[in-house]
Amino acid sequence: MGWEDRGGQLYYYRKRRNGPVVSSEYFGSGSVADLISEMDRMDREERRLERTKRAEKRIELAELDAQAAAFSSAVRAILSAALIISGFRPHKGQWRKRRHVQ
Repeated sequence: MGWEDRGGQLYYYRKRRNGPVVSSEYFGSGSVADLISEMDRMDREERRLERTKRAEKRIELAELDAQAAAFSSAVRAILSAALIISGFRPHKGQWRKRRHVQ
């Protein structure tokens, strides 16, 4: 995408991909081409900022997920300790009351 030098003159082309086929859209070399070039640059910048925001959001969500996992692990450990103290035992993923307390 951008300005191409053809025979010593700069011309603005916009490249578009449609599957495996790339097509060029010609805009010329005048003020209209300058405006379209600037609009394309602004669109690229806007998309770049949006990608940055999404990446920051993913990092933020990953940190929250890690905190939730740590909290869940701590709660499970406390729950297991409380059940064992209360006379329960783990059996195939279930907690069962011991029949004979030793």
